[in-house]
Amino acid sequence: MKIDPHPRPSLRLGGAIAVIVASLAGTLLATAPVAAATDLGVVPRVHGWTPATGTYAYTGTSRLVVDSADAGLTTTGITAPLASKNTLLQTAQNLAAELGSVTGRAPAVVTAASASPGDIFVTLDAGVSTNVEGYKADLGNIATLSAPATSGIYYAGETLLQLLRTDSAHASAPAGVMGLLHG
Repeated sequence: MKIDPHPRPSLRLGGAIAVIVASLAGTLLATAPVAAATDLGVVPRVHGWTPATGTYAYTGTSRLVVDSADAGLTTTGITAPLASKNTLLQTAQNLAAELGSVTGRAPAVVTAASASPGDIFVTLDAGVSTNVEGYKADLGNIATLSAPATSGIYYAGETLLQLLRTDSAHASAPAGVMGLLHG
């Protein structure tokens, strides 16, 4: 009997391996999550995304406008052990620095009762959520970020930053209303 010095796997074993690999690939493809049309690619995933026509445009004249009625507050009354101790103005100043890192230009931080097109307006609103981390972001001609506490404003700002990062120029985000209402 002659022994082959270079044994080859049997066709039967090779065929079995091919079937197993094909089966696993099919299973992985069938169970892979499919991005919903409402998935904006931000973490955590936003709730209640309602798209609108157009985009929010962050420009060379965009300001970060802090609602003058809330600038010194940390909350509208909602509390939690890990709630931010920063005032709305302090939270906005931190967001401005992060915007500078992402876009190459930090906006001026001002206090006022309203904002102009291209601005980011931050305000505390108890009606947005029952959670200190909840928020609502309304993006259009103005980006309005509202939350019951500054912790929520922080998370709304992080969502806006993620959306700006997805734009090649880091200067626009899709228009619409979204939120993280339950933390």
